[in-house]
Amino acid sequence: MSARAQSLRELRAKRPLNVEILPSATNRRVEQECNRSMRDAADKLREQHAHRFGYIQPGIREQMEAASFLVGSEKTPALELAFAMLFALTDDQYEEVIRLLSRQTISTTAQQALAIAKLRNLTVGEQVSLDAAIDIVSGRKKC
Repeated sequence: MSARAQSLRELRAKRPLNVEILPSATNRRVEQECNRSMRDAADKLREQHAHRFGYIQPGIREQMEAASFLVGSEKTPALELAFAMLFALTDDQYEEVIRLLSRQTISTTAQQALAIAKLRNLTVGEQVSLDAAIDIVSGRKKC
């Protein structure tokens, strides 16, 4: 059983001494029935569709390819060596590597190599998105 809302008369009687009732104050509470049905319909719609699909932020979606490769690949000495070499390159050499890999995007290995090579120059936001994408791909976090 729900508690009855206090009437305006009861609220006025229990008011603190430092509160003054304005002469323009309404004598009754205004019920906005038209808004209630809209709110109920919006709540029902959200409940029906909330579990259909998980929303993934656009930044995280951009990092999903690299994350799936990082999670699915075995950590080999060759991969570690490739990471070390990428970070040792100058900016001009790095751009040349990206340009060469971009031309060879027909094979899946070239696409994976390009995704890994782009991990060298991530901003802080992109690093956070990559961490979240890795959590989603590895199953540690649901979207």
